[in-house]
Amino acid sequence: MLLCERFLDLRSSLALDSSNFRTTYFSNKFSLCNHATGASPSAQRFSSTANHVTGILVYTLPSDMSRVVYSTDIDMASVIKDTGEIWGRLFDHRPFIQGEVTFFLREFQEKRSDREVEHLFKILEYTTELKESQLDRTEQLGDCHLPSLKANVDVALSMCNRVLQREENFDSDNILSENRLLRKKEWEKFINDMSNKCEKVDQTFQEKENEIQEFYVDLEKKLHIMP
Repeated sequence: MLLCERFLDLRSSLALDSSNFRTTYFSNKFSLCNHATGASPSAQRFSSTANHVTGILVYTLPSDMSRVVYSTDIDMASVIKDTGEIWGRLFDHRPFIQGEVTFFLREFQEKRSDREVEHLFKILEYTTELKESQLDRTEQLGDCHLPSLKANVDVALSMCNRVLQREENFDSDNILSENRLLRKKEWEKFINDMSNKCEKVDQTFQEKENEIQEFYVDLEKKLHIMP
């Protein structure tokens, strides 16, 4: 913004001082012409008429001394032109904005066409169909099935509450200690039973061995095999 204001001030000051510059420039130019021609002071008293016609300042001199001084203000015009070009490059965004507007129109108007409108019409058709045919059927089905669904949900909710209540009343540490004791007693009982069974098996084996041994001894005696 500061740079913009400085350019505006520069252009305004150049526009205001252009007339003073031309007047001073042509006065100095005319004085230099009189000095170069060697005109006398009496001849330098003249009646001048200043006419600005397309950037030309005309001085009318008496008798032979009439001269016309022409100036086109090339320097001032070039300065103003350069200032305008700088201004346009810095602050004239019309080409960029025009390109963006064209791109926006092409993407959202030409390519997309009337897709959104068609979608809106389809949605309107669906909603109209639902309103006319499906809404009453949905209401009837809801009146028919929602009470039983509510009853089932209430039963499930009560069961969940009972489970939660049992969970709150459940003392896990005591239950675990009791289960450990039970398992320990069962293991001890199992070990004792296995020991008793092993003893019985050993005793039975020993008895059978003794019986077999006595049988063969008696058999040898009967057959006189003994030496």
